Amino acid sequence: MKLLILHCREFGFELNKKGKLAEDPGVGLQNRKIAWFAMVCVEKGDSLEKVPAAAKEIASIADSVASKNIVIFLSLT
Repeated sequence: MKLLILHCREFGFELNKKGKLAEDPGVGLQNRKIAWFAMVCVEKGDSLEKVPAAAKEIASIADSVASKNIVIFLSLT
């Protein structure tokens, strides 16, 4: 499992449909001011034991600054 976590002044993305695992953020252009963007890549052979450590790392970084806006992109490879 690999994590890439970015702290952005502004982050925008456009959704054209809801993903299988995602909460429904609504379709269309989304913008977040001062946000964390976490790309999580789950690789073949990764076990579920790594998930709590990844979640703890993302939460720890988010707690270190005032921003609580977190966008998580999950890729299963």
